[in-house]
Amino acid sequence: MDRPVKRRVWRRILLASSGIGLLAVIGLVVWLSTGGWSDVKLSVKLSRQVMQFRADTEAVLNANSHQSFPAREKQMVDRWTEVFAALEEVGPDRPAFRWAYRDIIIIAAPELYQMNYFRPSHVPNGESTTNYRRAIFLGQLADTLRKHPKVCLPVVLGLLDHPDPEVQAVAVGCVWLHPVSPGKTPPEPQPPLNLDFTEYLRAVEEHQKEFVAKLIPMLRHPRPEVRVMVAEIMKRGFVLLEPRVTIELANQFRVERHPHVAGAMASGLAPIPHWRRWRSAEGKQALPLIAEALLDPDKRRMAVDQLVPAGPEARAAIPYAVQVLREADAEGQLDALRLLQATSPDAKATAEAVPALIELLRSTRKYDCQMNALGVLKALGPEAKEAAPAVRELTEDKNSILKTFAADTLKAIAP
Repeated sequence: MDRPVKRRVWRRILLASSGIGLLAVIGLVVWLSTGGWSDVKLSVKLSRQVMQFRADTEAVLNANSHQSFPAREKQMVDRWTEVFAALEEVGPDRPAFRWAYRDIIIIAAPELYQMNYFRPSHVPNGESTTNYRRAIFLGQLADTLRKHPKVCLPVVLGLLDHPDPEVQAVAVGCVWLHPVSPGKTPPEPQPPLNLDFTEYLRAVEEHQKEFVAKLIPMLRHPRPEVRVMVAEIMKRGFVLLEPRVTIELANQFRVERHPHVAGAMASGLAPIPHWRRWRSAEGKQALPLIAEALLDPDKRRMAVDQLVPAGPEARAAIPYAVQVLREADAEGQLDALRLLQATSPDAKATAEAVPALIELLRSTRKYDCQMNALGVLKALGPEAKEAAPAVRELTEDKNSILKTFAADTLKAIAP
């Protein structure tokens, strides 16, 4: 290529570069004149507030909260107020809002994670006030989620996958403070009636599948109160909308060691009508999982409360009920008898318990146990005929009510 041609090529390159640069300058001027400079200033201000918030939070974590109260506590409350004011000033339409909301949760997580919902009622004033302050801050995070769900909800969902359990706990707490499905049971405590959750609920419905997929692993979170919150979130709507939640709650109820958490898992199944719950494919898979909990004295009553509405569908629990009749105390035996009464319409399956019922009649002098055992045998009818000798012995009892009921039972099982 000769020299004149090279010059023409370079001239064209320079002209194109100048044009691009001029367009960039014009675009920058237009952007700044239409509020771009304001965006930059607000983003920088928010960034500084978040950085200061990080520094103050680390200072609180490194200090003794009792010694720092009340000056340190007031400083933190003021800092939180400034951060959320800057966040609202930026607005959800700017990219800085999303990352700032995410950073605030991550920064605050170690401090918020120290809240203990299972602490005895008598605690030092300093620590009690600190927990109250943390609860207020969690409420501020949740309120921002309610106001701007389209921006904040994806952030919270992303943090449910965060490797730090402290961050996961705060993300769950933000969701726990709100309902999750229209027309379902409201959270406890119920939010003020003047708050509008319509946009939030619409956003939840859009992310329903992802919500459930990310909440299910949280049922195994190391912190007990987080597991309670997840169960309550599912109870408010997902247990009705997503059938697989039934199996997950039943399985976690089976392995849960904390009685209070187990109760939350069991109550999570409550919104499902029993006819729909146990006749579905998921319900039939869940029943054996719940039945295993009969062997745990702390969860036995809760398991029976879930199994009894299933009626004969709870036949998978009969072997566990038999074991309880032979090994448990009178209270446990009464729970097992209540379950067997519910399964008695399936007489052939429930007849498996007849030998244990015979042993119970001959070994106990507890009136309630005797009457309930006779009630189960009477419901079984001829399927319980081998219990006739043991029942006949009770027809000679001194208690006239027991004696009469034993005679009626004998007529039913050995007509």
